[in-house]
Amino acid sequence: MKVIYKMLSVFLLVSFIFCVNSQVEAQVHVRSLDLGPGYYSPEMDYWNDAAISNWVNKFGVGFYGNLGLEIAIIKPISARINVGYWQGSASQSNFSYGDETYNEEIKTQLIPVTIDAIGRFGFEGNKLVLFLGAGGGMNYVTTKHTRIFSSSGNFESDLNGRDHVFYGLAGFDIPVGDDFAIGVELRYVWGKYKQNIDIGTNTIGADVSINGPQIFSAFKYLF
Repeated sequence: MKVIYKMLSVFLLVSFIFCVNSQVEAQVHVRSLDLGPGYYSPEMDYWNDAAISNWVNKFGVGFYGNLGLEIAIIKPISARINVGYWQGSASQSNFSYGDETYNEEIKTQLIPVTIDAIGRFGFEGNKLVLFLGAGGGMNYVTTKHTRIFSSSGNFESDLNGRDHVFYGLAGFDIPVGDDFAIGVELRYVWGKYKQNIDIGTNTIGADVSINGPQIFSAFKYLF
């Protein structure tokens, strides 16, 4: 995580120096309001690969939504504030542990709140605008773990936590008229969260990776 912090800091510093040395026009203003429906495939490695349970239905690709507000800082650099949402689940039936048999389900929600640094690169005579950048922030995690036992009732455990998340991003925009633009954005995410796991009478802590790709379309209202 420290390495990614340093990379993001270097990116911001280099971008600032580039803009100052190039004497580009500074004009801070709201650039766009972005709505991005798409998909995210977090690794969820503990649950999918290492857990004692043999999940029949594992965590996989799920819907991801992103709402962003982009602010132009110094051409071609901008900053963007994002709130995202992803939900996934894993389940199994008739799992045996000791003398018990139960059905089990894990539901996890991820709500990342992040800030991006973005550089845009257009081509003269072409409306296509490419962008590159990096982002990071805090990921808010909610997990509900349910076991329904055949003989001794139900067990439910809720986890609310947070941890850092980082990503690199790239994509393109195409203006549609004066007020709108559409595009595609691709990210690769690095992050994790800690999950408390009840195994028999013991509770252990496990790191769950959320590394993985995101891809979503972008519908933008331009200011």
